[in-house]
Amino acid sequence: MCENIFKKAMEVITEKRQHINDSDEQQSVNAAIRAIKIAYNGHNINTITAGQLDFSQLSYRRARVWGRFFNSSLEVELWLALVKQKKSVNVCSLGGGPGTDLIALQLFLKMKNMSNVKISGAIFDKYIEWDDIFRPLVSKFRVGNANVVFDVDYEKFDVFNVSDDSVVIGRIQQADVVTIVKFVSAVGYNRNKIQIAMEKLLKFVKPGALVFFLDNSDGDLAELMKRAAAVDANLSLLADLSRKKMRVPAGERKSMVSNGYLYGPQKNAMVSACMWMKC
Repeated sequence: MCENIFKKAMEVITEKRQHINDSDEQQSVNAAIRAIKIAYNGHNINTITAGQLDFSQLSYRRARVWGRFFNSSLEVELWLALVKQKKSVNVCSLGGGPGTDLIALQLFLKMKNMSNVKISGAIFDKYIEWDDIFRPLVSKFRVGNANVVFDVDYEKFDVFNVSDDSVVIGRIQQADVVTIVKFVSAVGYNRNKIQIAMEKLLKFVKPGALVFFLDNSDGDLAELMKRAAAVDANLSLLADLSRKKMRVPAGERKSMVSNGYLYGPQKNAMVSACMWMKC
């Protein structure tokens, strides 16, 4: 129906780049950043100054996006610096199955030149027989990664039957990272029931800890998790990403490839990911 989606997108990007490269516009953005900092200084809001902020202007909207991006990036970098100093990270994997989310975390740390960081904690799943897969997987992963250390236990877990003194609550309270990967879709046949269950678990996350969620894009599972995180958990959303299939008109593909864009990976799984930090 629209054969020029990519062309129009490139026109918009080119137009926005002109704003970015314009020194006068950059000065306007810097002025907007300073104004926002004054209005929202510390924990107190200067209502008079805040009322003068004009977000109808592009420079103010850009300054606001910059602020959110900078703060989120800084919080993650500070968290990584703490992990590097401790040389260990405690992980609680909810519905972790074969433990592949912990392998992915180790690969991420390796990218950050932190492969010597010890991963400890627990994987909670209804079927602890997954341990028979995880141990050989770790053994194979250690080939070429001799300094990798996993100290992880498997614990039986029913998300709909958790008492306040259960093992999973204690592990969540100790964890530096809580992972929830492809779990909600596996048990969330009753959306209201799983949201209540997640609300109960998330409120026990300790201050400064991260919560990482990844699941299928279908079914609004990310929105469900956002609602759960907003109840009593006091979690601050750092990142919200969605990867979905994009229909590319045949007439657009050649133009995309010539400009360095790949449409092949769009055939892969559609997933949503979110990350929060406990305030």
